Amino acid sequence: RVIGINIDITKRKEKEDKYKQQNTELLVLKANLDSAIKIANLGLWEWDVLKNITTWSDITYDIYGVEKNTPLNIEFVESLIIEEDRSFHKKMVNQCFKDKKTITFEYRIKKNNEIRIILAFCEPILKEKEIVKLAGIVQDITSIKEKEKDLLFAQKISEIGHYDFNIEENSFTSSPILNEVLGISENYIKTFETWLELVFEDDKEMMKNYFIFLVENKTNFDKEYRIVNQQTNEIKWVHGLGIIIFNEKDVPLRMFGTIQDITERKNYQKQMQRALSVFENTQDDIMITDKNNKLISVNPAFSKIT
Repeated sequence: RVIGINIDITKRKEKEDKYKQQNTELLVLKANLDSAIKIANLGLWEWDVLKNITTWSDITYDIYGVEKNTPLNIEFVESLIIEEDRSFHKKMVNQCFKDKKTITFEYRIKKNNEIRIILAFCEPILKEKEIVKLAGIVQDITSIKEKEKDLLFAQKISEIGHYDFNIEENSFTSSPILNEVLGISENYIKTFETWLELVFEDDKEMMKNYFIFLVENKTNFDKEYRIVNQQTNEIKWVHGLGIIIFNEKDVPLRMFGTIQDITERKNYQKQMQRALSVFENTQDDIMITDKNNKLISVNPAFSKIT
């Protein structure tokens, strides 16, 4: 006799297959995350506040310029921070403890006799409502800060300011350079209506209609117009550029771009137009030559006598 039992393992196999698929997806996600961390040069860290033991990823060791596997604690980490920033670093860590919320902040370290700027992301880990660990990410943003400084200098020289207009909330932020061009303070209430108040009276209606046109036609902002500097009451010519972001329902969400003070260029163009008008309409005969006395142009009065 042969006795056997048949057991339906379909559900078990389905669960196993689902587990394998989830495990594969997790491995792929981890690989992508590891790759992103490496590309962005993000250092991971964790501080066990009860044992005062700090652990770092290899990238974190590289960021601080510390030999790998060096024993770590909070005192050692703070010793790497330049003296002027240590109290601020402690203040931010204490704030994370007090508020039990994630915070980000910047500080400076000295690495190989060079000052580096670090961006830190700090998140509290709680157990029974008490913080047992702090964990987060650090990134060396020195090169980014240098580029920002170069950009700010270039913007100041060319008098270009930038803005970010949240259309949904009807509020915008502006760079210090743009505030200077407009003659407004950082505390100025910044809405579409208050921006329109800055526009020269003769251009208000034109700019209001122009913005409506941009939204309806989903096109970019590119316009020269006049504003009144609120500090000097001087009428200034500006060139505005901007890109409007729409959602999937074509509702405008944000617009960001630049505004440049082009008053000097406009004044120069006006002077050139006046000079050309004099050249064309004067009764005196005028001819223009180059440095080699080669004739370049003559005005109508000169043409009459030749």
